[in-house]
Amino acid sequence: MKKLFQNKGIGFYFEAVLALLSIVTAIIYAVSYGNFVNQATNNKPCISWVGFVFLFAWIVLAVVLKFTKFGKYTPYLDIVFIELALFFYVYRIYYYVSVMAAGIDASFNFTFFFITILFVILAAIAIANCFLPIE
Repeated sequence: MKKLFQNKGIGFYFEAVLALLSIVTAIIYAVSYGNFVNQATNNKPCISWVGFVFLFAWIVLAVVLKFTKFGKYTPYLDIVFIELALFFYVYRIYYYVSVMAAGIDASFNFTFFFITILFVILAAIAIANCFLPIE
């Protein structure tokens, strides 16, 4: 175990935090919006399952890349998958935001802000990780 964490750059630790935060975000997102549907959009779920999968898929692919000669490309994989997850989140939640912004139903809740902040933090860490040394 000690050898795994020995002689690693700060980018490695950013990626580990990114993976942990991605799992936490995905779990909170699924628990909060998994069963919530929007009646105004023909009962479509408010969760983007594609975005949810992207939050986990990059971790699996990053681990696979780490054990191949392509390990140096993992920060770029992280940013692509996390940004796609963010875009699918925004796509699925845009109707909710537009209804709130128009004042039709002014009930923004804490969960919406919390999940949005988590997604933005994930995106910021992924962008910063592209410029940090991994090894």
